[in-house]
Parts: sequence; C-alpha cells; structure tokens
Amino acid sequence: MQSAPDVMQCYRVTGNADFTLILSARDVTDHEGCSRRHSFPEDTVLRFRTSVVMDRVKTGFAILVEQE
Repeated sequence: MQSAPDVMQCYRVTGNADFTLILSARDVTDHEGCSRRHSFPEDTVLRFRTSVVMDRVKTGFAILVEQE
C-alpha cells in the first residue's frame, strides 16, 4: 500500500476489518480497477466492503495543544 499511488491513506484497525484504505478513483470503473489490483491478486483477502464519500463534512489532522 505504501507504494500504490491511488492509496491516499492506509490504517490497520480493530473491529470488523483489518485495514481501512482511503483511495482516490476517478469513477466507478477506476475504483473497480483499484479493487482488483489491491484485493483480488492474493487469496488472503476473503472480502472487502466499499463506502463512497458523498460529501465532505470535515477533514483535517490538526491537534489542539493548550499552552500553559
């Protein structure tokens, strides 16, 4: 995932999934190609779930640091 240009972010997570990927795709066809490249070549991926962002509500990674 580190060398894949279409993978914007990759997180190893707890819960129902092992990883969460944030991909950049032009359209549904491009997304299908990304899915095939990253999921299907190996037998270790049993299933994946896709969620499509419909609208950006808030983004950012800033951390509030209070000064004394």
